[in-house]
Amino acid sequence: MTSARPAIAMPRSIPFLLACSVLAAEGSSAAAPNDNAGAQAEALFVVAKKLMAAGDYANACPKLAESQRLDPGSGTLAALAACDEHEGRTATAWSEFKDLIAAAQAASRPDREEFARKHVTQLEPILSHMTVTVSPAARDIPNLVVQRDGIPVGVPSRGLSFPVDPGDHVVEASAPGYKPWSLHVAVGTNADAQSVVIPALELAEVAVAPAAPEPPTQIVAPSGSSQRTIAFVVGGAGIAALGVGAYFGVQAISDTQQVKSSCPAVQCSSASTVALDGTAKTDAVVADILMGAGVAALAAGAILYFTDHPRAATTGFRIAPLLGSTTGLAALGSF
Repeated sequence: MTSARPAIAMPRSIPFLLACSVLAAEGSSAAAPNDNAGAQAEALFVVAKKLMAAGDYANACPKLAESQRLDPGSGTLAALAACDEHEGRTATAWSEFKDLIAAAQAASRPDREEFARKHVTQLEPILSHMTVTVSPAARDIPNLVVQRDGIPVGVPSRGLSFPVDPGDHVVEASAPGYKPWSLHVAVGTNADAQSVVIPALELAEVAVAPAAPEPPTQIVAPSGSSQRTIAFVVGGAGIAALGVGAYFGVQAISDTQQVKSSCPAVQCSSASTVALDGTAKTDAVVADILMGAGVAALAAGAILYFTDHPRAATTGFRIAPLLGSTTGLAALGSF
């Protein structure tokens, strides 16, 4: 944000204004080429002269600057320098008068050279200055960029005092990977001196990408030798159950035949024979359960063996008692 420039109080006289007008008019009309840019520059110059005569320097100066850009001429430069000086842009006017000295010498115009030197002498004692220095903490930052009012301040210019116009100035510093830094500096009139030191820049915060969600856990049924091992174990348990069941079955048959031999009647009065009959019935029930469990285990083992391949599913197996019209064990599983 640029604040209004305070005007520099200095004596004004009609001869001074007339001299500026004569110098500007001569230089502009003599240097303007016969093309569109020259015609536009001449039109801007004429309007600017009228504005200056009316005391409207604020609007005259930009038109003179544009005229000088389109068609550089020592006359236009003289008017522009006088306009900027009136508006308080002392450093800008001082630089323009210095350029006017060189242009007047090249054009063999001692009158313009004398005019420019007089104003350079008047402005130099009241020029304000600014020094921009980089602190040791920031000096080693890679690719450090320092600017004053958008103009780069290179390494050779750092630490040196340069003339600046009075008013608000912005000093900035930036570097890749660091937070940008800026400072507004108010420069006063009449030989003010300001010094700015670039501090150590803060590191910029690095954005951390959110972690990718983990894929859902997938239970894979046992494969290869693992599932076959389970199949053999279950099958072996089935064979064992069949063997034990067969033993109890044979024992139950033997006891039943002995009971029938000892007591062929329906009613038996022998206590030992009655006890043997109860044992035979118990052995028969155990034999039925074990034989049923053995058959179920053999079936489950066979299923596990013949379905031995990877699958994204949950494999389960359990043995549960089977009650009802048929007594025994049931093999339950999912594959």
